[in-house]
Amino acid sequence: MANNFSATTRQNLALLIFNKTAWTDLAISDAGTTTNFYIMLSTELLDADSTAVTNEVPVGTYTGYARKAILRTTGGWTCTAGVVTNTAVVTFDTISAGSPDLVKAAGITHAASGAGALVAWGPLTTELTIGTGVTPTIQIGGVSLTIL
Repeated sequence: MANNFSATTRQNLALLIFNKTAWTDLAISDAGTTTNFYIMLSTELLDADSTAVTNEVPVGTYTGYARKAILRTTGGWTCTAGVVTNTAVVTFDTISAGSPDLVKAAGITHAASGAGALVAWGPLTTELTIGTGVTPTIQIGGVSLTIL
């Protein structure tokens, strides 16, 4: 299937959404807009029907789990040819209680917790184990999203 957007459009969309970079003559980046996105962990793969709480690691079951804030800047996200990756290692808080489970995907939302728009989602490049005593960590580039 052919792409519906040019390479320039894909890159500019990525920069606008993830780095708050204005797109000359088409879109401005409002300084008052959301400063952070939040990475949520999911035990299942997400899709277009998913929400910010669909299959998210349950806070009540995994004591210590919380979404992690990532700045909408080049310090938070790298955008290259319409592919967006996390620029830095993302370290979640240590889980103090919860049975072992496998984290397969990450979702990107504007809400620090609870319901909120799911901006993007994708499988982790390396699945994570979560459970008591575990500090979930996503390596640089562990979240990789493509604007098609």
